[in-house]
Amino acid sequence: LSQGRGTLAWYRFLLNEAISSAQGLGLHRLGKVQPAQDVRASDCVSLEIGVRIWSYLCAKDWSLAGTNGLTYRIHPLQTTTRMPLNASDEHLKSDIIREQPRNTWTEASYVIAHFQLTECAKSASRCEAVDENIVERVDSVIRPSLPSFRGLSEENRRRAVVRIRSYIQDLPAFFQLGITSASSPEMTAQRRLLIDETVALFEARRHSSRSV
Repeated sequence: LSQGRGTLAWYRFLLNEAISSAQGLGLHRLGKVQPAQDVRASDCVSLEIGVRIWSYLCAKDWSLAGTNGLTYRIHPLQTTTRMPLNASDEHLKSDIIREQPRNTWTEASYVIAHFQLTECAKSASRCEAVDENIVERVDSVIRPSLPSFRGLSEENRRRAVVRIRSYIQDLPAFFQLGITSASSPEMTAQRRLLIDETVALFEARRHSSRSV
C-alpha cells in the first residue's frame, strides 16, 4: 500500500480511516445542539471542533465521490451533525463561541462554503437517480454517488444549474470571483479551491448535456 502514496486509492484509504475514527467518536451523531450558557465553555468548544471535523470529512467524501464516480462513504441519512458556526479560532482558543456574520471571514468559512457546494451536488445526484432509475438498493439502503449530470432530465439539469448559480451569488464577498481587495494567502487559496470545484460542476453539466 505504501507504494500507492499520492494515488486515488491511497487518498481514499486515508479518508476512510479518518471517517471511521470520527464515527467511532460519535462525530456523525452530534445533532443540532448549539453552544449554551449553562454548558461549560470548554465543552462548547470541543463540540464545535467536532462539528467542524465532521463537516469537513463529509464535504471531502462527497466531493471525492463526485469527481471520481464513486459512492459515498458517508450516507447523508445516517448523520445528524449540523453545519459549523462561523466562529474564529481566536475565540475558540479563549473558550468563547461567538458566531460571526457570514460575510466575516473566519477559519470555518471555507468548511461551511465547501459543505454547501457539495450539498448542491448531492441535490443533483438525487434527481439523477430518479431520472435514470439507477438507484441501487442493497438491504433496502440507497447507495448514492455524486452526479455526472449525464442522467439528468433537461428540467432537473436546469434546476441543478440554478442552484449552483444561486450558491455562487450567495458566497461571501471574500470568496467571490474577481475580488480585488487585499486578502490573506489562506483566504486566496480557499477562494481558488472553491472556484475550481464550482467550475468542475459546471463542466460536468456542460459535457453531459452534449451526450443527452
